[in-house]
Amino acid sequence: MRFKLTNRQRLDQVLLSVTGEDIRLVGNWERLTGLFGNAEQLAERLNVQKSSHLRCRGNADVFDLMDSEQIDIGVEEGPSLF
Repeated sequence: MRFKLTNRQRLDQVLLSVTGEDIRLVGNWERLTGLFGNAEQLAERLNVQKSSHLRCRGNADVFDLMDSEQIDIGVEEGPSLF
C-alpha cells in the first residue's frame, strides 16, 4: 500500500532535492529563498504553473497553489496517516 504525501512533505522533498534547502522547521509564512532562484524546476516538479509559483511568498502560498493547480501525478488515492 502506498500513502499519498501531504503537500508539506512533497514541498520539503522537492526543495531538498533541487536546492539542498531543508525546510522541515520553517514556518508556513516565512519567505523561502529557494522558491525563487529555481522557480522553473520547482514548478515542474510540483506540477504547478511557473507564473503562479512566482507569486508565492512562502510555504502557505505554495500549499494553496498545489491544492488548486495540482496535476494528477498518478498516485493512487487511499488511506493517509495525515
